[in-house]
Order: sequence, then C-alpha cells, then structure tokens
Amino acid sequence: MGYVYATAAVIGVRRQLDKDKSSISFIRLLEEIRNKPKIVSRERYISLYSNSILPKDFANHDFDTLVGKDRAYIDPQRVGKDIDLLYKKAEKIKKFVNKRIAHFDKSDFKNLPTNAELDGCLDYLEKLLKKYLSIFRAEAHISIVPVWQYDWKQIFKYPWIEKVRQ
Repeated sequence: MGYVYATAAVIGVRRQLDKDKSSISFIRLLEEIRNKPKIVSRERYISLYSNSILPKDFANHDFDTLVGKDRAYIDPQRVGKDIDLLYKKAEKIKKFVNKRIAHFDKSDFKNLPTNAELDGCLDYLEKLLKKYLSIFRAEAHISIVPVWQYDWKQIFKYPWIEKVRQ
C-alpha cells in the first residue's frame, strides 16, 4: 500500500510540473499568470464580491493581503518566487519519476526522495492551490485535503449482514 500511495503521489506531483503545451498543469497556470499578470487585477477580484453582502472594502483588503498593498494586479515576481520554490521542492521527485517510475534509466539512481520531501512538496502545492483559489475565486479554504465526515470504521464495529434463515 505504501508503494502504491508513493507512486501515485509522485506521479501526481510530476503531472503538476508538466510544461508541455498540450498538458494542463499547475506550473503552466502559474507561468501564464507570471507572463500576463494583468489577468489577476484588483478590478476583476472586486467584481467577485458583487453579489456579496460584504462591503467593497473587504474585497480591497483581501486583494491587498493576497497580492500586495495598493497593487492594481498581481506581482509577477512574487508568482516567479512561487514557481521557483515549487521547482525546488519537487526537483528530486520529478527526477525520481522520470528515472524510475515513468522510465527505468540504466544508470544507478540513489538519490531517492524521502517521505518528508514528498509531504513537504504536497503541502506546498496545497498552500499554492489555496492561495490561487483565493485570488481567482475569492474562496477561503482551511484545507484542500479531503476530511472524513463520518467514522468510516463504524461498519466494522457491529454485524451488519443479517443471517438468512433456511
């Protein structure tokens, strides 16, 4: 189970770093924002509050918090820093997937990513996702990770299949 989880997780990380023009990935979204920062404008963000009961000042305050005080649009340098840190956190993972999961490189591959590095990368991806969801949709998320809404072990705690009488 651990191998299956790790394989799925590292492939998922690699997928978000794919720059191929036919791929949909988080890194391509961030690069597009960095290259066209006026897409993320204060005016557009404030319009997300148009049906809200909150005053316009809340939208301005939130935009200031997300992209910087009194900015008309997102700072491309800050987006670039997000990109750079994501690459740094995912570098070993991407190399591992390319050399051992997607392909099997003939060379001796010893620089395996640790579980802590994988968790750190996944946590950073979650942090970025929450940030950019806030910027694009004016949504605040405590966590993106699914949370059990009930005790899933409950079905194992009592007999639930009735015996059939013959």
